[in-house]
Amino acid sequence: MLAGNVGCWRFCLPCNGPGTGDLTLGLAERYPDGDIVGVDMTAPMLDVARRRIPHPHVQFVEADMCRLDMPDQSVDIVTGGYAIRNAPVLDDALAEIHRILRPGGIAAFLDFARPAQPLASAAQLALLKCWCGLVSIAVHGRPEHAYIAESLRQFPDRLALRLRFADSGFALRHCESFLGGITEILMVQR
Repeated sequence: MLAGNVGCWRFCLPCNGPGTGDLTLGLAERYPDGDIVGVDMTAPMLDVARRRIPHPHVQFVEADMCRLDMPDQSVDIVTGGYAIRNAPVLDDALAEIHRILRPGGIAAFLDFARPAQPLASAAQLALLKCWCGLVSIAVHGRPEHAYIAESLRQFPDRLALRLRFADSGFALRHCESFLGGITEILMVQR
């Protein structure tokens, strides 16, 4: 059981599809006595999340994950789905997450994960570009998720990302790959 406030931070971009509070809802149900805060940079995504999650202990805030209006060391849990890759400045986001987490606090992120090997990385990026474009056209009628492969190309590979977290004061606690390594959950502790 976690002591004190439980903070859930949900970050996404407007075209992130399922970024409508799914992780926030999960934490709201798991921690009914916690203070849950869902964060997004876009008001329309927050509006959808507010309609889906009417819990009294959940609030939604429009903010940039690199500049959060939260006191130092005031949050037990920080989490995001397909979010950390979209941080405006990765190192600033990691520093901000470190700042708001209490000592011993956990941060967990689900996102696409790029292999460190150049050949595997190139194959994965080509697959994602095709797959995300086709799925987006089939579901939305336009390629709104085609940006994923390019955003991943600019993102650190798995090993480099772990080093960035370590350099920001986090210790790796758990990682788990899915879909043949295309996605990964990365859990770190302050």
